[in-house]
Amino acid sequence: MQYSPEFHFFLEILADFQLPFMQLRSCEDLKLFFSGFLQPLDKEKPLKIANNFQEFTDQYHPQIIYRIQNYRFRFLLFRIPDIEPVTYLSVGPYTIREIPSLPQFSTPENAVKDIPMFDDDFHFLSIVKTFLRHTYRDEDSIPIKNIKFPEVAEIASVRENFHLPSQDDPVSTIHMVEEYYDKENELMKLVSQGHWHKAEKFLPLYLNAKNFYRVCPGENALKTKKIQSFDMNTLLRKAAESADVHPIHIETLYSEFAFRISQCCSLKEVHSLQREIVRKYCHLVQLHSLKGYSPIIQKVLTHITSNLSGDLTLNAQANLLNINPSYLSALFKKETGSTLTEYVKQKRINHAVFLLSTTNLQIQAIAEMCGISDVNYFTKIFKKITGQTPKEYRDKLLP
Repeated sequence: MQYSPEFHFFLEILADFQLPFMQLRSCEDLKLFFSGFLQPLDKEKPLKIANNFQEFTDQYHPQIIYRIQNYRFRFLLFRIPDIEPVTYLSVGPYTIREIPSLPQFSTPENAVKDIPMFDDDFHFLSIVKTFLRHTYRDEDSIPIKNIKFPEVAEIASVRENFHLPSQDDPVSTIHMVEEYYDKENELMKLVSQGHWHKAEKFLPLYLNAKNFYRVCPGENALKTKKIQSFDMNTLLRKAAESADVHPIHIETLYSEFAFRISQCCSLKEVHSLQREIVRKYCHLVQLHSLKGYSPIIQKVLTHITSNLSGDLTLNAQANLLNINPSYLSALFKKETGSTLTEYVKQKRINHAVFLLSTTNLQIQAIAEMCGISDVNYFTKIFKKITGQTPKEYRDKLLP
């Protein structure tokens, strides 16, 4: 294997995260993987899996990271570059937050005893992408494809008992619908502007407005609130889209909330999650809204935030868009108030601060994940922007 040192370094990082992994290179490995870790919630509906390893390799393409979700657990699956026979690596299981155990779905016998739990999986997804970009040298970006086993079907099942309001009093119904739509539009406006505090303050008015959910005869309260939450997730996804947030950022948040809503087991959980949905969509708009930028600069900003470890020089960006570098430089400065080089530095250091605060990765590894291979240069930039070295910053976080 040409990249053996890099691969073993990568496995050491997984071990530091206490993330289990297994290599898949035969039908026996696939059987263990799918029947053990990815057992279905409904035992009467077994998962449809590949019949042989060749069918599996045809289904799961190289140079793509598959994030697989099975109710409580998540896995990352990808092909290991430059190794024969063809080998895939499964990383997991892990869970994003503590999800209440379901009586019909226990921890697989062949899983590790203590399933690792994280606030999110962004940091080690970045590590995987960096490793694959380094080994697949001709690839600028490594896409992530989300897969669910089985697909969340709860929305369809709870909507079977959905009823429209009575038509006995059409005037009241009209007023109720108008009022509800007004509340929807106000919440969308606040989120699309990133007004976190105003949106959170307005949320109870939206949730308590008379609407179809409150007149469903015989509906279970938890199911009703989950329907409401699914719809609010979709509503705020459109609000973020109206703020010109790129779909790549929206879809990640939308998928996370769709899964977490489906897992809620109490009204208290749903109420807490509804507030979090509003806060995080507002934060998403604050971080990634592209409203007011020209299409060219929108593409540049999106490429920067989704590819911080890649080549983000002015010439590389200009070549990507097939435009003159001088023109791009002047346009970027005019619309953002910053040079492209300074903007990229700021974004990379912001990401470095996040990694220093949330991981135990070595500073050299963090520098590389932020697209700066020279750790001394990385330290110099970090201190210039934050006023302290990466080590000083991390030491202050220690109790």
